[in-house]
Amino acid sequence: MRLEEGLEISLRFKDTILGMRDFNPAEITLVDQLANQFRDWFEASMILEDQGLITVGSQGQPRTHPALDIKNSASDRMERWMRRLGLLDETPEAVDALDELKKELLAG
Repeated sequence: MRLEEGLEISLRFKDTILGMRDFNPAEITLVDQLANQFRDWFEASMILEDQGLITVGSQGQPRTHPALDIKNSASDRMERWMRRLGLLDETPEAVDALDELKKELLAG
């Protein structure tokens, strides 16, 4: 269920990005990668929501959940690709619309 939900949300995210402006073929490849990272970020967020930030290590010690590394890595890559695509330089209205979609997707 979560995998399908993550895929659906990443496709909606991709459609939102593609609707912001026209992209050349190389940029569309980056948008695809951005959507994949968004899916990874979303799925890691859901895992952390279910299982918490702390897990048990191999020796029984508490350690941060591996999904936190995945989430942080995906977040870094998303920001880097958004900068390469110039999406962070878009008009405030376009960025605000993206933020609203992200809030909507994460809320439900």
